[in-house]
Amino acid sequence: GENNPMVAFGDVIRNKHARLLLIVFLVESLGGATIGILTPYIAEYIVGRPEKLAIYILYYLVPSVLSVPLWLPISRLIGKKRLWIFSMIVTGLGFGGMFFLDENGDTLISILAVVCGLGAGSGAVVAPSIQADVIDFDEYNSGKRKEGAYFATWNFVFKTATGLTLMLTGFVLGLSGFVPNVEQTPQAKLALLTLYAIFPLVCYLSAALVFTRFGLDEKEHTRIRRALDQR
Repeated sequence: GENNPMVAFGDVIRNKHARLLLIVFLVESLGGATIGILTPYIAEYIVGRPEKLAIYILYYLVPSVLSVPLWLPISRLIGKKRLWIFSMIVTGLGFGGMFFLDENGDTLISILAVVCGLGAGSGAVVAPSIQADVIDFDEYNSGKRKEGAYFATWNFVFKTATGLTLMLTGFVLGLSGFVPNVEQTPQAKLALLTLYAIFPLVCYLSAALVFTRFGLDEKEHTRIRRALDQR
């Protein structure tokens, strides 16, 4: 390990693969944070079924968890990079479809929650594996292990993105004239749908586009891992 934390975090920033992942995590997390923030608002003020909030969340969580065994062999077949890009595209399109929700949208939100859950489940399997590969790349170059510094940095980016999304949500809803516990105006409903659907759609697709530039593939990591094992 590295005893000097400033050196450790400096190595994280100098790692070209880690820098790209930081951008991907930031952009992806900006969109993903809308799930926890706005799903209750969508259930109550758009779909009009607040009593089904827990059901909608389960439609997202259950496929995400149960699909984990499916993504492992697929990642070996097509590669982790392609699978994570696929995951971000599917999740983004799933959220984008939420823009068409209305008071008759109970079925639509249920279906799209499953789609988003499957996409998120894929990403949840592949992303940590890619993170581990990037840490191996750092060890190959520096001779030291820095899991703590890397995961601290990535978690900081995740929390930063969540905070930014919270601020953006409050700002936009305030401008739209949103008032809790009453029937919302068309402007407030449009703001809710834009934040819940279009914003994450743009974030996930942008993150997928940035991640296409990621260059640490399985062949290169196998070479690095072999060299590390020989040390």
